[in-house]
Amino acid sequence: MKELDMEWEWLENGDLKTVTSKLPAIITSSNQNKSFANLVLLAFYTWNDSRNMASKTVLFSDYTYLPED
Repeated sequence: MKELDMEWEWLENGDLKTVTSKLPAIITSSNQNKSFANLVLLAFYTWNDSRNMASKTVLFSDYTYLPED
């Protein structure tokens, strides 16, 4: 995580909270094709389990939540 410039924090319940650094939404492959590479919508709409509520998994850089509508 240090190599990826990520922040992390162990929570009291044993979960690990991670915060990634800025990542480009558009990447260029080795053959110079450009591609949208972002899983934010997948996480925002589908990441529901015993520890996560999808709408609370993705935050803006100021730590406010994305609007649900």
